[in-house]
Amino acid sequence: MKRFNNEIVKGYNGKPIMWNIDGKTEELMTLNAFYLVLNGCKMLTQKDSIEGAKLALALDKSKDEEQIEVEESTHDWFKLMAEKLTPSIFGVNGNVVYLLIKEGFIKDEIKGKKGG
Repeated sequence: MKRFNNEIVKGYNGKPIMWNIDGKTEELMTLNAFYLVLNGCKMLTQKDSIEGAKLALALDKSKDEEQIEVEESTHDWFKLMAEKLTPSIFGVNGNVVYLLIKEGFIKDEIKGKKGG
């Protein structure tokens, strides 16, 4: 399972990415970025349909949560879709959003780490 914090997405310049929703300009959150990419996916195969549905369910489940949880296989599929779609959706911030999807999940702490 991959977990992502649902937080404000910052662009290439370190400032929040802004987007227009229902006539209002707001800061882009991780959950919204995931939805935007998912909505741009073309479901051409059964695998696309299955993984897309799994992701949609995971995102819907995460709407009021601080974290988004995505299955490993769904994350692997979504990374491929994001690589193709993020430039056309987010322009100059396409690579930033792609890297968020690809590598922005919460890494588990190393067991036996000293400190605290």
